[in-house]
Amino acid sequence: MTRNKHLKDIVRARMTRTGERYAAARRNVVDTAPPPADGRSAVPADWHRPGTVAGATTLGIMLAAAGVRDPRTGEPFTEAMAFGLAGGIGIGTFGFVYEKEDFASLFIGGRHLWQNDDLYLRRAAARLGVPIEVHEGTPRATTTALRDILASGRPATAFVEAGLLPHRRMPAATLGGGYHLVTVYRLDDAGALVGDLAAAPYEVPPDAFAEARARIRKSRNRVVALARTNAAIDLAAAVRDALAACAAGLDGADAIGSPRNFSLDGLAALARRIGGTGKDSWAVTVPAGRRLWSVLTMLADFVEAPAPGLCRPLFAEFLEGIEDVVPGAASLGGAYRALGLRWTALAHAALPEGVPAFGRARRLSRDLRAQKAIAGSAAAARVADIEAELAAIGAEMADCFPLDDAQTRALRETLQENVVALHEEETRLRQAIGQLARAGT
Repeated sequence: MTRNKHLKDIVRARMTRTGERYAAARRNVVDTAPPPADGRSAVPADWHRPGTVAGATTLGIMLAAAGVRDPRTGEPFTEAMAFGLAGGIGIGTFGFVYEKEDFASLFIGGRHLWQNDDLYLRRAAARLGVPIEVHEGTPRATTTALRDILASGRPATAFVEAGLLPHRRMPAATLGGGYHLVTVYRLDDAGALVGDLAAAPYEVPPDAFAEARARIRKSRNRVVALARTNAAIDLAAAVRDALAACAAGLDGADAIGSPRNFSLDGLAALARRIGGTGKDSWAVTVPAGRRLWSVLTMLADFVEAPAPGLCRPLFAEFLEGIEDVVPGAASLGGAYRALGLRWTALAHAALPEGVPAFGRARRLSRDLRAQKAIAGSAAAARVADIEAELAAIGAEMADCFPLDDAQTRALRETLQENVVALHEEETRLRQAIGQLARAGT
């Protein structure tokens, strides 16, 4: 009964965020990898939870296993609540051009502290008053720590390179930048049983798991766990502190390097580059062809993954869920839900459905995200096929870009208008977040 109710809650939450009908949302939640071939599944029924944002999902799983509950319901926090209590949304905008490789990249981040998963988990735990342990060092030492945590009956979070997990795969050129978190439920000679957003845990071979843990230098072999606690949570204080952190983050707090790239001001700068004519404009640095193709597809992918609408609908779900704690939050949640739709519209504008190659790429990217969420060996094979198809389309773009000069200019102008409007609305709503954080204090 409890498990069925939990499944329905997950399906309805997905419906709210994606707009899917119940049957489609349930299919996307349930159609996951089969259980391990040997039948083992040493995962307590109340541990694993699927999700959309890795940091918030693994945080929610660890909180539940640590005995932390929503004081209003006595139930574990939902992904949306974990997401909000960890600081909610954020922003990050980066663009690079590699002349020698004839390649351009674009990154847009939408989660609070997207640039620092370690700090994200530490601050969330501190906000909720839950003791946290972080293990760093050699593979042997951290593996021993991980085994000890699991032996104590707790799950742990491992920092990994996403592209080295069999069900996620990424082009070799991108490896080293796929910062990712997975929840570990079991580790033995047969491999690791991990929760990675899908409805069912997924078995990762031991060598692949060890390689994924060791690939990214700054987070190499890191393992995080939460201690069990019976301490009462001051939810109102935690919520307001999280909202304050969210507002500060949108202003560029905890920036690495230029604050502009970590604040909403970065959106205004991005808009100028997209539609301008200066030496750093897209018209100059990202001409039609391979470069423009790469930034358009990356824009669409980062906006729609990990959570649609640059995580704004997920944040809306959190705000709507704390109306009884912070009056007025639900109204702001409605505004963020609408804002999420506008972000999704930007992603769609980057790859217009009416242009055959663009529409095909959009559909392939949507399927790619779905397969990565499903996990399992069949999904891993499909991921490889989709990556190959997208690479083939990209190769065609150098010699056969589907838009002429006037159409390319019109596309840039449309994207610029969208980003300018998003910057204005994001700035307005950021002020409202600050007001909510101060309300009642």
